[in-house]
Amino acid sequence: MPSRVSLPVELYRPIAENVDPVSPNALAQMDIEGNWSGARTLLNLSCVSKAWRPEAQRRLWSSIAISFITEDLKMDLALKIGLGERLSKRKKRFRGIIKKLEIMLSQGHTQHLRYLQLSLGDLQSRAAQSILPRDIIARISKIMEEAKDLQGLYVDCLRTPYQIEMVTKHTFPALEQLMIVIKRGTLDGPQPSQGHDIDFCSFLLRHPSVVELKIYDFVFDESRYEVSSSQPLLPVLRSFSGAVLTAKLLGQQQESLRTVTLRLKPFSSGSISAWAQSHIGGPFTGVHTLSFPDVSFPILDTSFLTWVGRSFPNIVKLEGLRLSLSMINALLSDPESMEKHLPTLKKLVVVTQKSLRQDNVSADDLKRAMRRLPCIFPSIEMCIQHSGCGEDACKMTMAYGEDGRVVDLKVESLYTPSLNLLNLMMM
Repeated sequence: MPSRVSLPVELYRPIAENVDPVSPNALAQMDIEGNWSGARTLLNLSCVSKAWRPEAQRRLWSSIAISFITEDLKMDLALKIGLGERLSKRKKRFRGIIKKLEIMLSQGHTQHLRYLQLSLGDLQSRAAQSILPRDIIARISKIMEEAKDLQGLYVDCLRTPYQIEMVTKHTFPALEQLMIVIKRGTLDGPQPSQGHDIDFCSFLLRHPSVVELKIYDFVFDESRYEVSSSQPLLPVLRSFSGAVLTAKLLGQQQESLRTVTLRLKPFSSGSISAWAQSHIGGPFTGVHTLSFPDVSFPILDTSFLTWVGRSFPNIVKLEGLRLSLSMINALLSDPESMEKHLPTLKKLVVVTQKSLRQDNVSADDLKRAMRRLPCIFPSIEMCIQHSGCGEDACKMTMAYGEDGRVVDLKVESLYTPSLNLLNLMMM
């Protein structure tokens, strides 16, 4: 029989480090159903080889997802009318998570933890209390207390004192990625605490190594994000994603910042550019990419561009907005007299959720307006227009030369028939 081959001890760790327990984007996207095949590989490796076990275990416990999202209203309905199958499956899954926590705490695996995802529902609701142990909050808090080498923390929680405190009372010296999503409670669970102080500033000050910050608060309270000093809370922050209100956490002198993603909701009336300017400081001279996801109204006009230029004067890429009808008309009628904006902008990505016909702009008019965008953006090299949905979904790409003339134009459909429709077409 061939002799067993053993590797030098120093090779086990770098080899194990190349196996991700979970797909890289699953934790950051709060995807509890992400690809965890790597975790299964590491578990098998730790079970079949004593030589591999220490490093396989270390890597296996480096990324953990803990989800207690119970969909409480549906859960309560199941409890009341006896839909036991759904409740039984959820109990089984929760028992598996609880067992994982017990192993992690009892065997000291918290020291290996690098990336932690917490999806916390109403842990004090009737549905949750009927399934989870009474000390579940204490167990989660203990894990966070012992995770001294945590590099990434992704939290989906409710604005309730015990959940907010469970996150903000801890310090993670090596933390680089932080994502916090704050939601409302449910009918039978604890209601959002508007009066409870959320000291995010103090929490961020204890984590100066954070380079990526995502913070969304769906229970808006502007006073919670006031920053008294113009100095940045996070001196090496490179990426921020959040609402305009939570962007108040950014300091006036955030020179390290490179990419910003802003959700404009909630916005009710008045000038959106004046509203945004009142909440966001700046100028953030280092930002090169500015994105606005989920914008469903035409706001890309002169006043909005003036605000963008004042707050983000050196951006190279601007995406997610819609051209206003007034700007399109101005580009069609007298483009040479229009004021120039964003002198460093090279790529513009605009979006129309409706079809062009529903947006009161013909495809020909939009093409003509896009051809004249260099009259506003002197350095622009490309504009991409996404429009429509379903069968009408399409993408128009226009490239510009150094003289501002169009050198390339492509229009392509983004519609992909469903598998069922493809099967019908093939029959």
